[in-house]
Amino acid sequence: MFYEQIRDAYSLYKRDVCSSFEHFHKAIELIYNLGPDREVYVDLKPVVLKHNCVLALMPYQIHYLPYDKNNDGYCTVLPSEYSDEFIELTKDKSVRNSIISNENYCSLFLTEMRELVEKHENSNDNRFIVNAHVNMLLGRLLQCLEFVTDLKKSQSIDFIQAVVKYVDQHYAEPLSIESVAQYFGYSKYYFSRLFNKCFYTSFTNYFNTVRIYKSIPLIQKYHSSEIFFRVGFASVQQYITYFKRTTGYTPSQYRHNTNFIDRN
Repeated sequence: MFYEQIRDAYSLYKRDVCSSFEHFHKAIELIYNLGPDREVYVDLKPVVLKHNCVLALMPYQIHYLPYDKNNDGYCTVLPSEYSDEFIELTKDKSVRNSIISNENYCSLFLTEMRELVEKHENSNDNRFIVNAHVNMLLGRLLQCLEFVTDLKKSQSIDFIQAVVKYVDQHYAEPLSIESVAQYFGYSKYYFSRLFNKCFYTSFTNYFNTVRIYKSIPLIQKYHSSEIFFRVGFASVQQYITYFKRTTGYTPSQYRHNTNFIDRN
């Protein structure tokens, strides 16, 4: 599980199998399922996304969309700057159910998401029209999702943002949970409990997963014996072990499996 920084750098409007590794980002993501019912994972819990239903993923919500060639749908990742206002509006609330199944609402989401794909493919369309569709989607989310009071949510988001930023800046360094906890002013044990609660994994696992995904853009240019120290691993064997544990492939297999790289 890792923070997918690229999702917060660009908006995304596409139609495809809608698959991804376990990850999270600040940007709001919507999946409209045009294919058969499928199992997805939200905050590590399995959820069934039925045909013609919408999965609404809120800022920093962990999700995993298993690959299946029979899947089909629209994937919309809204510009991350829109998440700032949305977070402020919902800072003390959580979504009760990430699945939108109301037929009328789903039809409205489908229209807007399809329009965004078409507008994205036609570079002549102006940004005001695109922004109008994005705002319609955000309005629909506020209209049809059920929010429940969660007073600890804003504190969790602040903690997540701070840790994500720190790890992203220092992933190639020999960080330990003790040193990171000290940086944030916590004891090792309190930091560990808080991290596990917010990230649903241990700090060590998250830290090494970030390193692995930082290494992926390098594998087409460098050998593993050079990559491992660039991203902070102690040895090439440790790097290869974590890489396979994280992706299911060795770096060499991943390098040559272009179809796998393209769909992720």
